[in-house]
Amino acid sequence: MKKLLILLGLVTLLAVFVTAIAADDALPNNPHVNPDANACYTGGALEGKCGDDPEMWTGGWYMIRFQYDLIGINQVPPAYQWMLPIPEPEADQVDVTPTKEPGCSDGLLPSGVPGRPPCDPCFSVLPGCFALDSRKAM
Repeated sequence: MKKLLILLGLVTLLAVFVTAIAADDALPNNPHVNPDANACYTGGALEGKCGDDPEMWTGGWYMIRFQYDLIGINQVPPAYQWMLPIPEPEADQVDVTPTKEPGCSDGLLPSGVPGRPPCDPCFSVLPGCFALDSRKAM
């Protein structure tokens, strides 16, 4: 009987030891190597935000694959696209180097604004002025 108890104790100890080792070898939260990767897991963009909500966990599955460029926005169901981190488009860069315009004296630019004199000391870096090369209001 003692031998049986010792054997059961050793088997239990071995099972605990194997479980601890297996936990250390868990796959990283990376969809390239882990099919269960999710943005809701530790290290993901939604860590701590998903709780028990199955919709958030489903969205997190799509989100991490989108972030790793494994899927495009068209492959994400519309119900989950709201949570994707879509970068804002960059503003057009405008050359604001002052130049002399025809018909104006040095340093004055055509304003293009009704009510302003035809040549105005307004440069494109000021609100309501026009970019020098595109005549587009800033």
